[in-house]
Parts: sequence; C-alpha cells; structure tokens
Amino acid sequence: MSERTKNVIFGSWYLLLVLMVTCPPLYLAFSGGTPVIIGLPLSVFYMVLNGALSILMVWALWIVESIRGEHELFHDPEAKAV
Repeated sequence: MSERTKNVIFGSWYLLLVLMVTCPPLYLAFSGGTPVIIGLPLSVFYMVLNGALSILMVWALWIVESIRGEHELFHDPEAKAV
C-alpha cells in the first residue's frame, strides 16, 4: 500500500467519523427514537459506535504503519535520510 493510498483511506475514514459527530442532522435523526440497542438508547449507542469506530481506525492505522515500518521503534537512529 502506497503512502498516498494509506492517507486517502484513513483520511476518508477520519472525515466520516468527524462528520458523524459534528453533523447535527445525523445525530438528531438518531435522537428521536426510543429503540434500545445493547441496553442503550439509540442516540447514546450512536456516540458509543462512533467512539468504537475511532478506536478501530487508530488500531488499523497502527497495524498498517507497523507493517510498513513507519514507527519510530523501527527506525535506525544511525541511518541517514535518503
């Protein structure tokens, strides 16, 4: 996976999560109902789902960057930048 592809995928995912939280019509669409999912009202479950998807995104990005060797842990301090 190229750097550009990684940025497009995770940037789009991040943008979607930000829009889910900051776009009032989306949240208001879920706040009117009384259905309960896993013991939570739908509006609360919506925010919990957004938080879980955010954690999943960071975890997936960490895995992708680990595979690509982009973490500081994998960098050789003696190596010169090309």
